[in-house]
Amino acid sequence: MTEEMFKKLTGAKTAEEMIAIAKEYGKELTKEQAEEMLKPADANGELDDDALDSVAGGINMPSWAGKYGADALKLLKYLF
Repeated sequence: MTEEMFKKLTGAKTAEEMIAIAKEYGKELTKEQAEEMLKPADANGELDDDALDSVAGGINMPSWAGKYGADALKLLKYLF
């Protein structure tokens, strides 16, 4: 995922819009995955179990992704 793609995805308002953006970049998302990504991150910055598993499993985040916090983890989980 590029930072450009990430910015487009975070600007999406609907699951359908997220699916179309992902497809534009050659990625596939299910409606359920897109809906999950549209949910706001925990207000405390805490990671849910799925995001924590992704981190513990060694997801390789691009250097720019760290500035976006937990929301970046949700997107990266499905698109990497």
